[in-house]
Amino acid sequence: MKIKKKAIAIILAVLMMFSLCGCDLFGILYPNYDTSIFEQAFSGDYDYRADIVPFSKMEYVRPDVNQLQATADEISSMVSGGAGRNEITSKLNDSYTLYYNFKTMETIAGIRSDMDVTDSYYFDEYSYCTSMDASVGRVLDDMLCDCANSDMCTYLDTEYFGGMLGEKYSVDGTFSYTDELVSLFNEENSLLSEYRALYMKMISYDGDMYEEYNEEACNIYINLVKVRKKIAEELDYQCYEDYMSYSYSRDYTPEDLVEYLAAVKEYIVPIYNKAYDRGLMNEYYELGDLDAETAMQYFDSFISALPEQIGQVRDFMKTYELYNISADDNGNDNSYTTYIENYDSPFMFIKTDGSMDDLLTMAHEFGHFCDNYINYDGDYCLDTTETMSQGLEYMLLRYLDDEQTASALTKFKMLDTLYLYINQASFYDFEHRVFDLPDEELTVENVNSIFGDVAEEYGYYNDSTTDLTWIDITHFFEYPFYVISYCISDSTAFSLYNMEFDEAGSGLDMYIRLLNDAANFSFTELLEKEGMSSPVSAQTVQEIAGVLAERLGV
Repeated sequence: MKIKKKAIAIILAVLMMFSLCGCDLFGILYPNYDTSIFEQAFSGDYDYRADIVPFSKMEYVRPDVNQLQATADEISSMVSGGAGRNEITSKLNDSYTLYYNFKTMETIAGIRSDMDVTDSYYFDEYSYCTSMDASVGRVLDDMLCDCANSDMCTYLDTEYFGGMLGEKYSVDGTFSYTDELVSLFNEENSLLSEYRALYMKMISYDGDMYEEYNEEACNIYINLVKVRKKIAEELDYQCYEDYMSYSYSRDYTPEDLVEYLAAVKEYIVPIYNKAYDRGLMNEYYELGDLDAETAMQYFDSFISALPEQIGQVRDFMKTYELYNISADDNGNDNSYTTYIENYDSPFMFIKTDGSMDDLLTMAHEFGHFCDNYINYDGDYCLDTTETMSQGLEYMLLRYLDDEQTASALTKFKMLDTLYLYINQASFYDFEHRVFDLPDEELTVENVNSIFGDVAEEYGYYNDSTTDLTWIDITHFFEYPFYVISYCISDSTAFSLYNMEFDEAGSGLDMYIRLLNDAANFSFTELLEKEGMSSPVSAQTVQEIAGVLAERLGV
């Protein structure tokens, strides 16, 4: 498993001395260094979560960005002024402690704001933190550039930064936060804040929100697209989609997806049309009710049927209140899993709607929680993380001990999977086409028309009002080019489900193996290692289509 970045910041201040001489390592540490931490870290016994407290006890204090700036400035002066290695690395540790504290406070404020959207204090605090993201990034970037272009570069790069400093931050490096880039990121965050405020108005509107708010939301989106194109240009990417593919650590390209999308249209869309014509899609909306308390009981029973490792993660989550599962009207209408850096722990947020689908949402988000807990929020491919979440949904269908509920959920999940490929593939196609438009052609009419076109091609176009109905799909605004990962990761997760039918327990065993190895390989490398077929292929889509047709009787 990859070592957590924060752990490196704690212990690598002494690693630089490891290769300098043959003398006793602990004899050359600076006097106040806690050698027990060093010993525990390398023995595997160090508990990065030793300071964890229940979420309700986690204190929020507005992060001091000025202190981070002052520390970074001090480091810049030190590397150019001949300061000692121990002094510099100790101060670098301070800077990363301040940075992780900033991210922790931002996350806590965001969760508490979502728990009660009427809480103006945490709404304002979260808005403040997000507004400072680009500035904080700039502070660290300037500091790293100064380190990279100092006489200390080779030493720091080898012994502290793992070889990335010179490559990324020297004068010949590939990235830097320019004034223009900071300005663009700030503009992007401002537009996102504008959309979030509009979204709250949309979902509380009594009339036709699409008719009422389409133009306003579309103009925000158009401005976001323009800004994001400039961000990609500033970062020397050919297009914004390439930049996001890099950000999501994908090891397949947009070109690889051309055949995949064509296969969805060829094999999945006809099944959707048949299911729709036979009235099966109406059953998608007829899933039975399930209150949050009963859903939680079912969820606990399901987790208890899984390997002990998963149960231990569930117990940790409950002990430290690292979840919010509620139907509270004041809660944000959203479900997600995030990570609280200072406590090295995930947090699961779920807004329930009182249907059996809440169980699938719990399984999905707990899959993310397990992944983040076991792999310490490892920085690896988005498709791997989504495989962990969707894979646990499919395991729920096989290991839920209430047969009637499991049967109802299975039919729902098959219809949901059909919807997933239709919707998410078309949403990706929509984004791709919009970003391909020249800026002068980015108009409300053209953007809406593109959505109408993809809706027709993927089988769910009703009438001209369909053109307007994309504005409440938050991923377009918040997580551009994310949605295709739902399809690609489902293609892998669906394989786990099929394995369970071929041999009981084999799909679950593979899921656990993927989970424990997720941080060590890229997405496709991980699948190849375990002998699983590539999900980014027309053949995989065709096989999934065959199973869906069989299970749904179409």
